[in-house]
Amino acid sequence: MDPTGPATRASALSAETPDSEYEDLLGLWSDLESALSVLLARPGSALDFAAKMRQCDAWLQDLVAHDT
Repeated sequence: MDPTGPATRASALSAETPDSEYEDLLGLWSDLESALSVLLARPGSALDFAAKMRQCDAWLQDLVAHDT
């Protein structure tokens, strides 16, 4: 998971061309899906599982806001 914040990357989408923005958004969705897959596959081995889930939730909310 990106500790620098996916929200920062997602907020940069508004300054790009529509095609580039769409491709970046797809990439961010894929990154979120991968992060959740790793986290949910082995929740017991994740350090501070609850905090990571909250981070994924914030990431999801930001992506949904940019996807509408």
